[in-house]
Amino acid sequence: MIPEYRFSIYKAPISNTIPVKKITLEEIARLISGDKYKSITDEIQNSSNKEQQNKLKAKYLDYVTFSGVFSKRSRNGLIVHSNLICIDIDNLKDLNQIKEKLTSILPPVLMFTSPSGKGLKIVYKIVITENVTHDKYFKALLNFLNKKLKIEIDQGCKDIPRACFLCHDPNVYFNT
Repeated sequence: MIPEYRFSIYKAPISNTIPVKKITLEEIARLISGDKYKSITDEIQNSSNKEQQNKLKAKYLDYVTFSGVFSKRSRNGLIVHSNLICIDIDNLKDLNQIKEKLTSILPPVLMFTSPSGKGLKIVYKIVITENVTHDKYFKALLNFLNKKLKIEIDQGCKDIPRACFLCHDPNVYFNT
């Protein structure tokens, strides 16, 4: 069985927990590289106040749940796992160096700079089975990236309904 890489997309603000529709990785890559989120991403990245950045993201950025299709963004709202996992790495000193290393040692299907401009959102294709769970993939990625690159993954990424804000990145990495 070939997994279907579709997941839910939600309109801003973050308080909207009912998805608009299912969407594909290719559609998301086009959205991120396009101009839809350019002005708000610029505003977020030009703000030096972390609290202000968080307010802007929560109010104006659409978001996705890469790990599944949901009826409502909650643990109980999962309809089907997407066979994707998104990890978040924050506060990187050299984004380009980390991107290069990641694409050479463990190429993701999608990677883009976070709304703050200081982190990465990285999406991997996975295969969920009865014995190989989302949590096991998260722990494996956590250990692998810590050992290989000495980087820490945001612990919240282990949650299947984890929201991932969409933003502008003209250099989004998309690997079919």
